[in-house]
Order: sequence, then C-alpha cells, then structure tokens
Amino acid sequence: MKRLFICLLVTLMAQGSVWAQDEEPRPHSNWVDLMIGVGNGQTNVSTSYQHAWKFGARKRLLMGVGMRLSGFFASDKYFVTAPAKIVKGEGGPGALFKKPIEENMDSVHFNTANTYALNFMLNIRYSFTDRFSAGFNIDLIGVSFGKQQSGTYINGNDPSGNTSQPTAGAPTGFNLLLIADNDLGSLNSEFFVGYRINERWSVKAGVQHIFMEFTTTTKVQQFPESNDRFRITPTTACAGVVYTIH
Repeated sequence: MKRLFICLLVTLMAQGSVWAQDEEPRPHSNWVDLMIGVGNGQTNVSTSYQHAWKFGARKRLLMGVGMRLSGFFASDKYFVTAPAKIVKGEGGPGALFKKPIEENMDSVHFNTANTYALNFMLNIRYSFTDRFSAGFNIDLIGVSFGKQQSGTYINGNDPSGNTSQPTAGAPTGFNLLLIADNDLGSLNSEFFVGYRINERWSVKAGVQHIFMEFTTTTKVQQFPESNDRFRITPTTACAGVVYTIH
C-alpha cells in the first residue's frame, strides 16, 4: 500500500507539473481576423493572418508580422494628386512637416473605384487584462490589383476655371510604406480595442486609415510636372472578429 501511495503521489506531482506548464503563457501567438470598415462612400473588407511574439514578465506585449488581403470599394470619389514632391514641393521626411501646395493639386473623379491589396504587415498589441487589449497594425509592402475604371481628370490650375477631360485609371500595382505622402500604392492601418470572449474567439473595433491609389493610363497632370498618380486617404470606423489559433 505504501508503494502504491508513493506511485500515486509521484504520478499526481508529474501531472501537476504538466498542468502548470500548460498554464504558463505561450511565448508566441497567431490568429486570423475578418474586419469591415465603413465610411462616407467607402467600404473596406480585410482578412489577415498574424503571428506575434510575447514580451515582458507577464507576456502581455505582443509584436509581430502577418499578411493582409484588403478590398477597398469606393464610389463618387475625387482622387487627388499623390506624389509628395508635387503635393508638398519635396519628398522625403521633410514632406511630413509641410502643408500641401494648393495650386499643385489636381484630381481625378471616379464613379466607382475598387482595389484589392495583398500586403505584408506589422502588428503591435497590449493585453491590459485577460479580456481587454488594444493595438495597432499597418501594411508595409505588397501588391494591388483591380479593374481599370473610367474617370474624369480635373485640372484645378487653369486660370480660366477648372477644365476636365476623360481618362482612365487602375490601382497602382506596387505598395510601399514610406512616410505619409511619400507612401506608394494602397495601404491599410488600424487602431483598435479588443475583447476576448473565450480562449479562441475575440471581437475588436476601432478605426482604419486607408491609402487608396490609382494610376491613370497617361500622365494627365502637367503642372508643376507630369503626374499619373492620384489617391484618397479615408478614415473609417471598423469592427470584426478574431480567431486565435494558439
């Protein structure tokens, strides 16, 4: 009986050690999400796979990377001149601190403009409790695709008044995060708060800031230099669900 008791005690201690290991925070986590953002004449639908490593004594800070597929759907929008060197008069970090030069700004009006973007992304999240968290994520680099759309170029620098001409454009193919107006292509970013329902499922809500860019078939803008890139930068409310894989 004594030997049986000792064996049982050792077994329970070993099992308890396994349970304790299971309760320890994992050093990393990965998840998938589905988000919908809605604004004035703008709808964004995105899904992503994200992986993050945990930091800190309680493993509450998560930082990682992922891939996001976004669909941007806009209607009745005026896409304005995009390149920073035209909008601000210079490119690079200095453009961040300068105001737009109004006389350099032209636009292209599209009745509909749809873009799909697949981007590599960065994510940061902090869990304040086991239930509540907040975070930020942003697209870094990727590609965009979508149909060519008919539009109307509007020259805002004609001294006799705005003149227009028909044109066409399609999503700019290459996306790259630089600095503000220096960005290229279509990019998505989110600020959010999350609530964990159970071990696997969470919900989150926040705002998305979008760069959605089209390239016209010809360089329709000629002042102060030729240009074929035009964009909108809407901010929309967003909400969605998250499924934690582990």
